Amino acid sequence: MSAPDLTGRTVLVLGAAGAMGRSAARTLAGHGARVIVADEDVAQLEAAFGADDRFQVWEADVTDGTHVQRLAAEFDDTEVLIHCADAGSTAAVPMTAEQDLVDAFTAEVASCWAALRHFAPAMAARGRGSIIAYSGTRAATGGERGTRSMTSEAINQMVREFAQELQPHGVRVNALAPAGDQDETALRFLASDVSRHVTGALVVIESGWSVIERIEEGVGTR
Repeated sequence: MSAPDLTGRTVLVLGAAGAMGRSAARTLAGHGARVIVADEDVAQLEAAFGADDRFQVWEADVTDGTHVQRLAAEFDDTEVLIHCADAGSTAAVPMTAEQDLVDAFTAEVASCWAALRHFAPAMAARGRGSIIAYSGTRAATGGERGTRSMTSEAINQMVREFAQELQPHGVRVNALAPAGDQDETALRFLASDVSRHVTGALVVIESGWSVIERIEEGVGTR
């Protein structure tokens, strides 16, 4: 297997002001990609990326479908799209206020749908592209509660639906559920042509904590 190479690729990171978005942008730029970093918090973007000519800073509310549509039109040469919007909570769902639930689904699920819906056509027309949606690790392994778990499950299913529709057009859609900043290798893999056979997948990186928790709870022990 060849090493992932992103030299000359155009990458756009939605939600680049957050920790996951910053990490994703730096990882892919470090492997040769030209990276557009988009977020409403332009001050954070400038502080993190403004002095580095590998990045292009773009102010946009990535939770607003209209803004995402404009981004897709402006950067229709995007070859790798990363969706990192995160507004969920791990507070118990029965205690969650209705507006907080609506806000979480708007910020994470609806914005992911908008990203997939608006960026996919140009990729499909070119016959290639990779879309990576960040999901929740603990939701994937059954250890997370709250709206973050609910939005992650919705994103995971959305990824599978879009992957099925876009696979005939050469566009791959996958979900990545990392633990902290432990996503570099998997992200490079999914963004590059090395993973051209992978679509509709949920890649979970959780450092074995779920096994440890199960042992501590006595699951599977005598």
